[in-house]
Amino acid sequence: MLKSKPLPSQERLNEVFKYDSETGYLIRKGQSGHAGCINKRGYWQVYCDGVLYYAHRLIWKMHYGDIPKGMTIDHISGDPSDNRLSNIRLARVEENNLNRKIYASNKSGYAGIFKSGNKFVASIGRGGVNHYLGRFDDIETAIAVREAAAMRLHGEFRRVH
Repeated sequence: MLKSKPLPSQERLNEVFKYDSETGYLIRKGQSGHAGCINKRGYWQVYCDGVLYYAHRLIWKMHYGDIPKGMTIDHISGDPSDNRLSNIRLARVEENNLNRKIYASNKSGYAGIFKSGNKFVASIGRGGVNHYLGRFDDIETAIAVREAAAMRLHGEFRRVH
């Protein structure tokens, strides 16, 4: 697991920033507009005391305190620029990885589903093991089977599309 840089204290963050709960933006006190910028991967980043941080980590600490060891912040919607409190949650790294967006090369538009000949194949991974779920005549059945497996194996961190 990657080691994250230590965050400023909760007190310091609340001295420097205010948080707009409607937009999810950090605003530097004494200024208007959001602080920071979006990086190539879509995450808001902001400087605090000369150090660059991910805004979602600062927002979490401002509102809830320290991020527990072994945990990270997950964007529920998969949109890394959406830092509203309703869209961020604590997750283990493995859970956060389950909520990744599907690859751009995915042609079906659904995680774990691809077309093979005139059939749709569904599969799901868990713990480094890929589980074959079957071949189906229509995509709707493949999606339903994949979603049921995702609910069972991944729970609230599942991603379908």
